[in-house]
Amino acid sequence: MYSCVVGLAGLTPDIFRAHLTLSSRYNAFSHTAFAPLIALAVSVLAVLFLQIPKRFLFWIPVAVTTHLFLDAVSGGIRLFPSGEIIGNSMIKFSLWGFFEIFFFSLLVITYKHDMKKSVKKAEHYN
Repeated sequence: MYSCVVGLAGLTPDIFRAHLTLSSRYNAFSHTAFAPLIALAVSVLAVLFLQIPKRFLFWIPVAVTTHLFLDAVSGGIRLFPSGEIIGNSMIKFSLWGFFEIFFFSLLVITYKHDMKKSVKKAEHYN
């Protein structure tokens, strides 16, 4: 289940500010360097108050940062709201679907691995 949390964290820049054009991505606060910092703050609160495992202090901001990196190489982002656009279109639009499939597959594999560990842990206690 927690791997799904990380997967959803990677989507949060688009969930909070969906962009259908590059200009809307460039103007989205959720696509700046502040997004991983906010993700870190939220994951600290989740660990403290929701008792989520501490490893998520690392993985949730990494998921958000990975999202921003992929957006940077697929059209660019602004690191700061009024800053320059960094990155460009290094990944052709026709190949983007392969990246989507890869990351979704990685999420499914990780989720299945987490489920197997949970089942083994439950069996150990019974």
